[in-house]
Amino acid sequence: ADGLIYTAGNRGGSTTITALGLNGTVQWQKPNGASWNDSHEGTRSTPTIDGNRLYHESPLGRVTCMDAKTGEEIWSRNILDEFGSKNITWALAESPVIDGDHVICTPGGPQTCIVALNKATGETVWQSPSAQGDLAGYASPTVGRLGQVRMILQMTGQALVGVNADNGDLLFRVEHDTKYDVNAM
Repeated sequence: ADGLIYTAGNRGGSTTITALGLNGTVQWQKPNGASWNDSHEGTRSTPTIDGNRLYHESPLGRVTCMDAKTGEEIWSRNILDEFGSKNITWALAESPVIDGDHVICTPGGPQTCIVALNKATGETVWQSPSAQGDLAGYASPTVGRLGQVRMILQMTGQALVGVNADNGDLLFRVEHDTKYDVNAM
């Protein structure tokens, strides 16, 4: 994006976001919380670029917004802690999705399923109801439309969930059982 290549990985005990020039030289590296060092260590998501901002979700639930050119952090919050959920067996594997002015993330759990954060401030815009307590799956959300209804589609560990993209209302939950609750895209 705009002459830089972005990636993430473990480095020195941190989940680290790296910006590379097109010739492969490191332009900047910034931490996004602690690294995932349990089974199958490493990061699970890629940075999402929207204009001059970078958004990233660590395997431990820390969502950050950074200046894409410098890596300076603009805001961050931990969606697992703040929305009362817990991590999944092999850690969160979701790249945040930008929908207009919102950053869409999936903490899952008993309080909510999917949340929309203000992409400029990180404040909660809406949170969907819980989808029967489902924890997150190993997938990134998708924005779609059925008729006049814009919706966020997401795989939890146990189901396909659809929520209204404008207000977070839970539209449906269709069970999709898999071994070890691994619904991955």
